[in-house]
Amino acid sequence: MRTAAAALATTTFDRPAHGVTSEDLARAEVYPLVVWERGESFDYVRDHYEALVAFFQVAARDGDALLVWLG
Repeated sequence: MRTAAAALATTTFDRPAHGVTSEDLARAEVYPLVVWERGESFDYVRDHYEALVAFFQVAARDGDALLVWLG
């Protein structure tokens, strides 16, 4: 967690999103598809990214772990 939290803390949203368009995300069928098909801004994702960074910071501070389930 500490390593991931530190990496996220130094990675602004614009870095991973650089050069990516709504059309790219729609074509790749990234959830939620309807947002990208409508051509909405990345504010939807930015808000979630910022919350994720904060979540990792608190988890790392408190010595917690993270379990990810992909299915």
